Amino acid sequence: MSQHERTCITKKVTTPVEWVFRNAVVTPASETWLSGIDAVMVGGSGDFSVHDSRSRVWLDPLLKLIGETIQRNIPFLGICFGHQALATYFGSVVKSLPASAEIGTCQYDLTAEGATDPLFCRLPRRFQAQAGHSDSVMSTPDGMTLMVRNGTLETQAFRVQGRLAYSVQFHPDLTGAEARERYLAYKDELLSSGQDEPEKGAQQFILGSDTAGVLLDQFVKLARVHPAS
Repeated sequence: MSQHERTCITKKVTTPVEWVFRNAVVTPASETWLSGIDAVMVGGSGDFSVHDSRSRVWLDPLLKLIGETIQRNIPFLGICFGHQALATYFGSVVKSLPASAEIGTCQYDLTAEGATDPLFCRLPRRFQAQAGHSDSVMSTPDGMTLMVRNGTLETQAFRVQGRLAYSVQFHPDLTGAEARERYLAYKDELLSSGQDEPEKGAQQFILGSDTAGVLLDQFVKLARVHPAS
């Protein structure tokens, strides 16, 4: 799924860029990763959680790297796990709560700040996007502004105040069709956990509900004109 995620992200970005991919689970993050880098995206995690002690060996260096990215004023976008990691760096708590978990195509609302933000203003005030998370950020951290909310979870997207740095709990990297592919890639795990009909479960992702995908290319366009710190 690591390759699937890379493919989905790069397909959404039509602005010419040179991609550099790193895997923090395989090789611990370090400040050298930022050498020559103009913008950073941290994507999903699959099997990993920011509050699982087993993740600390690679999560701690990654959080340090995220902090260095923010301090250097390098444009940043976190997606799902990346959203939770950014919130963790800023001091918010992440928990696994069934009441705020989401799977499938969900509806979201821009806040007043989100509606006028240069990234999120590309979206309608109410939009749909793909979601798949059991962990949730419990509150908007100090130093961040809430951009998106919905009825299930208030903390759906943030912007770091004074920085071109964002994070989103939902998946602008996935179309409805791609979300179904990723869901079914875990078919064996779903069956072992009691999900009798994974194919039926995949239908929770609505085909054609792909509006949020514009965020990735818009982020890159904003990053290209972002003044160096």
